[in-house]
Amino acid sequence: MQEDTKLKAYRREYYIKNRDRILAKNKEYYKTYERASERIKENSLRWAEKNPYKKLFVAKKSRAKRNGIEFTILLEEIDFPEYCPILKLKLNYSVHTKDRICRSNSPSFDRIDPSLGYISGNVQIVSMLANMMKSYATKENLISFANWVNQTYGESK
Repeated sequence: MQEDTKLKAYRREYYIKNRDRILAKNKEYYKTYERASERIKENSLRWAEKNPYKKLFVAKKSRAKRNGIEFTILLEEIDFPEYCPILKLKLNYSVHTKDRICRSNSPSFDRIDPSLGYISGNVQIVSMLANMMKSYATKENLISFANWVNQTYGESK
């Protein structure tokens, strides 16, 4: 206990004597750190723009691990279509790298059977809109909705 008090007193005295030098050194360190941080962000964005499929894959794998969801599928096993197989929207793979905002035509990993993880044969890439619709509705809800759309906006109208 006595040594802790002496050490604190010594450190305080040292700081008071060398305050200007310490602050200048810290300021320079943070400038260097900020420049390095910006470079890292730029390099990361450049990589993501060149590798949009891998970027999506790595991000989804990370989230699955964090949430305790099985993820054994390989990048090569996933088909990255140009259009959403459900809603026929053109998928925008660059959306995640430029403004980092998910839109209705952003690609999204869909687990065909949600009770299973991201395993071979259980994953498809669809639009964010299709995945949200599928995620929040039961099979019966979706069939009911499809019937309503067909009745309301069917080809006869």
